[in-house]
Amino acid sequence: MEVRVPRWQPDLLAPPPVLHAHFNATTASGDSRLIIVSLFVAGARRPLRALLDSGAANNFFRASCLSILPAGVPVRDLSGDVVVKLADGKPRRVARRELSLSYTFDGFHSNDNFIVFDMNYAFDCILDIPWLVRYQPQIDWLARSVKRRQDFDVT
Repeated sequence: MEVRVPRWQPDLLAPPPVLHAHFNATTASGDSRLIIVSLFVAGARRPLRALLDSGAANNFFRASCLSILPAGVPVRDLSGDVVVKLADGKPRRVARRELSLSYTFDGFHSNDNFIVFDMNYAFDCILDIPWLVRYQPQIDWLARSVKRRQDFDVT
């Protein structure tokens, strides 16, 4: 059967879009160079270990950690794929799945979107450059600690 597409709608049969994202986490779980923060999700089995990755273009959530979250947190299966460029420079095409997550960090409440895929790292999620820009946290690079800026309104 032939499908006819009007000339003014050539993208009608186009494949779903492919998004491109990458993260730079390259070190092992015990590496003291990493900056890990705790995110608290109401009803979760434990706090989430979130890596701050100043080279990541998107927030990421480890698929195997979805079971930590309370029942009913929706994961959206979207059309298309995401090409995730891993720290070793190799691209990996994964199904486009997203999670909108409400959490508390150092006394303020937030809601951010995460790309969900299988990561084999010792943290549950990765917070990206846009997260750092949005919240402008106070980072102590020597102590490897992160705090909310008291003089910054994130609303």
